[in-house]
Amino acid sequence: MELVIKAYGKLMLEGLAVMLLVVLLFGQIEDADGNRGILRIIGAHLGTEQTGTVEYADFQAYQSEGKKCAPIISYTASSVLYTGTYNLADCITAVDDAGATLQVGLLGMWNPFGEELDVTEQAEVGQMVFEYPGIYTAKVAAVDAGNKKTVCLIQIPVNK
Repeated sequence: MELVIKAYGKLMLEGLAVMLLVVLLFGQIEDADGNRGILRIIGAHLGTEQTGTVEYADFQAYQSEGKKCAPIISYTASSVLYTGTYNLADCITAVDDAGATLQVGLLGMWNPFGEELDVTEQAEVGQMVFEYPGIYTAKVAAVDAGNKKTVCLIQIPVNK
């Protein structure tokens, strides 16, 4: 035991001195505001977080834009269609959430026999060509100012 005290006595005395110093530093120091101990002094001078008082403009814009509907595309030909060439805008229209008319794009078209037609040239000029009577299917799209897009298939009856 005597050998243990000689070997580790200095270490135990140093440990006791460090613990006493820690207690003095953390418990006995007081600042001008009455905060006692290092941890309380530091905690009193840290800024606190404020919640619920800041308005986020981006989130409000996200909420208002999220409430708007996508464009609505509808078949609006006022009369019966016969074989021939028609303007796309005369047959199909699209409106945005505010009621403004949007441009409709022709993406594809199928004839009454189910064959897909090449409409790249027709789409550029905004026309549809009906060669045979029957029900054609047109794939159209519209995009509004908020970049909301609607794509739909519309069946178009064509008479002789």
